[in-house]
Amino acid sequence: MASRRLLTQRGFSLIEVLIVIVIALVLLGMAVPVIRNTDMVSSDVRRLVADITRARSWARTTWRTTTVDLDAANGRWRVIDENNELITSYESDVDGWRSLRDGVNFYVNGTETMDFVFDADGRCPEAASALLRGGSSTWVVSCSPLSGTVTAEPVN
Repeated sequence: MASRRLLTQRGFSLIEVLIVIVIALVLLGMAVPVIRNTDMVSSDVRRLVADITRARSWARTTWRTTTVDLDAANGRWRVIDENNELITSYESDVDGWRSLRDGVNFYVNGTETMDFVFDADGRCPEAASALLRGGSSTWVVSCSPLSGTVTAEPVN
């Protein structure tokens, strides 16, 4: 008789399982918007860094000064060389502009210029950086004037 009572007291009731599922769904619903905003900003950072790296490579390959022109007011950028030749990608419009996603914006980072300029040797004549912010996530993209190295780091 005692063994039957132990068998019937094992496991979870349907109500207990449903309560755990509802709590998990509520927590997931609160986390998804935060993750989505962070992911949008990091995605735009990756796209911008890819274009900056491509501009540096273009400058070294063609021996022409190449600029990544950031338009903070309109949330867009383009790559153009000293001969006004646009270096376009599949996402750029007819004028070579690529836009940030909705909710992501450019901000000036201190006194540094926002335009990334690369000389024929692949170096930046002056330091350049830009902040990208969306939701609670902020990233700084910068270029070192000595080496032309491009970095992207989250800001705490």
